[in-house]
Amino acid sequence: MIEKHSFSLLPFVRAVKGSNGKLLAINLRITVDGDRTEISTKCVVEPSKWNPAKGRVNGNTEDVRILNEAIISFEHRAREVYDRFIESGKLVTADLIKDEVLGLTHKSQALVDQFDQYVAKLEAKKGIDYAPGTVTNWKIT
Repeated sequence: MIEKHSFSLLPFVRAVKGSNGKLLAINLRITVDGDRTEISTKCVVEPSKWNPAKGRVNGNTEDVRILNEAIISFEHRAREVYDRFIESGKLVTADLIKDEVLGLTHKSQALVDQFDQYVAKLEAKKGIDYAPGTVTNWKIT
């Protein structure tokens, strides 16, 4: 059975520090069952161009289109993650959606781990593609 959650997305702006109110940073608020978190879109806009009712930038220049597409892209990715979590029966929270949208959920591999995997590949090819001394030098490194 698919579990229902309250889910909403809200683009909003905050003043950029040091800009004296001349620039606003565009953020996306994700709310699931009353629990909310925010994602920065890394976009900025002038206060006169922001439309809070629509959650978009007013205008039709190329810069405005790019900003609005960035907002739409973040919203679309958040909705996709939410739908995927619901369909697979995973736990759905605002923080988990944020982490998935930002790519923080995938396990990053440390440099040492990558290096060990490379040395293991060299070891498997010792005497065929690599000289024994080369493999030994890589292990020492």
